[in-house]
Amino acid sequence: MCTEEGRTTPAIELDHIKKHEGNVELFYDADNWQGLCAFHHRSIKAQIERSGKVKGNKVDGTPIDPNHHWVSNG
Repeated sequence: MCTEEGRTTPAIELDHIKKHEGNVELFYDADNWQGLCAFHHRSIKAQIERSGKVKGNKVDGTPIDPNHHWVSNG
């Protein structure tokens, strides 16, 4: 997430890309892990899981959310 915003920040927290919701196989699936900085893990990722939307912009000003109506999908 930091890279998409044009920043380099140490990833100090392990995040599950897909919510495991108690599924032990998904919890321990290394393909479902990503490192995030504390800010993104504790605020932005939590917000995404609640709302389903990604807030913020890339360095060029385009939205980070690939489903945002300003992003060209074609």
